[in-house]
Amino acid sequence: MCLLNSLVSDTVRIDIKYGETGHSYSSVFQKCLEDSDKITSVDIEDPYLYHDYQIKNLVRLCELLVLKCKNLKEIKITTNKKNWKKDGTSEKVSDV
Repeated sequence: MCLLNSLVSDTVRIDIKYGETGHSYSSVFQKCLEDSDKITSVDIEDPYLYHDYQIKNLVRLCELLVLKCKNLKEIKITTNKKNWKKDGTSEKVSDV
């Protein structure tokens, strides 16, 4: 689901089945980024940011936002630290 406050008036739902491929971040978030020049801040809430692949996906999303949103000043990431192992997850997220 894409909810960008007043920038996107309709909720967009994209169903991706388990194991399905061929969906880029650009195509998945296309509707959200139509007015990308108006986006100055993005809040990402992911309570289960935990595994390496999840952090890599977050980085890919952030890269897309920086590329498409020319006026972007801030990306705020909110996650649940109590789910983190003592495997360096906090350092990995801090590096993002």
